[in-house]
Amino acid sequence: MISRWMLRMLFQVLLILMASGAALGESAAEIRVLMAKDILSRMEHDFFHYASKTQNVAKLLKDCDFQPTDLTGHGTNEVIVKLNWFVDARLGFPEDIGKSPWNYARGAHGNGAFYIYSIQDQQPVFLGIIGGDGWVLLPSKSKGWMDIETSCRFWGNESVIEIYKYSKGIYRKVSSILYQFDENGNRKQLEVFSLVPHLRTAVRIKP
Repeated sequence: MISRWMLRMLFQVLLILMASGAALGESAAEIRVLMAKDILSRMEHDFFHYASKTQNVAKLLKDCDFQPTDLTGHGTNEVIVKLNWFVDARLGFPEDIGKSPWNYARGAHGNGAFYIYSIQDQQPVFLGIIGGDGWVLLPSKSKGWMDIETSCRFWGNESVIEIYKYSKGIYRKVSSILYQFDENGNRKQLEVFSLVPHLRTAVRIKP
């Protein structure tokens, strides 16, 4: 038979666990707010839905997908944020973060920006932007961080496959190749695009 003392102890432990869970939830929510504010700071005003920063942050928190992942393989979670604002406008992804004039948005076909963050001392640290309609982690690593492959539908059964690698604190695009896919998912290389910084148009290197 459980004594009153045991019941009291169990109740106190339950309260502690509930308080810890609430604190963790509040901490995660605060980190997401910081991420949303950082994302907003990297977008051009043309894409803002509201004049108020507070309203734009709230919309980002509502519309974005915050996808926990492990980019180091050490069990520490990073977060890849899928921006889900649908707009009809220019798309562009900088080769050098902070130096490109192009906007970051997600179009009607699902192609758009993903923002990468690590969490250090309960603060989000920006690790770069990748672009496409989806991403997968590759088994290869650069400087201890997993390489990332993205896909972007080009036309019909053709897609652009891009590889991003970690270097000097940020993920950078290292290749951009147009492939044709058959019904079995096999790839046939069609074009290799150059990675000339700040050029939006693809430049053919070889057929």
